Amino acid sequence: MDASGDGDVKVVLDFCPDDSLSKAGFADEVVKCIQELREISELEPTYPVEVYFKSLDDDTSASAKNLKSQEAYIKEAICSPLLDSTLIPEHAVVIAEKTYRNISNCDFEITLTRQTLTFNDKAILDLYSGNAKYANALKVYLLSRDHFNLKTEFLVGINQIKVDCIEGLPDVDVVLGEQVFLTVGDYYSQATNNNS
Repeated sequence: MDASGDGDVKVVLDFCPDDSLSKAGFADEVVKCIQELREISELEPTYPVEVYFKSLDDDTSASAKNLKSQEAYIKEAICSPLLDSTLIPEHAVVIAEKTYRNISNCDFEITLTRQTLTFNDKAILDLYSGNAKYANALKVYLLSRDHFNLKTEFLVGINQIKVDCIEGLPDVDVVLGEQVFLTVGDYYSQATNNNS
């Protein structure tokens, strides 16, 4: 503690470590690293990306706990959720990746990817009565589409599109947020809300 006064005003500072301030400080450092990586990658501030975090510490629980407590702040600061690196789809396009050492006594890796289509595999299988070959063909078709154009089609179709152009497959209606998600973040957010 340290105290100082000036007339009727007295200021007392508590220098004891505070857990909530440590968590907020760590979150600030992670956000700075993400912004630095965006800048190094020459991404425009509004260019949409998905951001993944991987702890490189022996005990990953400390950084996970800190980030979980600051989830809303981080999401607002980077305009997307901070996702665990285990969620990166194999078809994701990596824009940049960087390892950071000794940031608030933690080591971690940040990965930026393009926004990536994500699928609810069970819901897609249900479209084709469990036919895995058909379900896989639909996923390949959707992944081959331009992401922006597909997003526009979903907006025009009020979150639904008809896929009737795959030879040998029956026509199906694909619903955004049910069978397909435009980003891993969208899928993660819905899964988290459903488990709450």
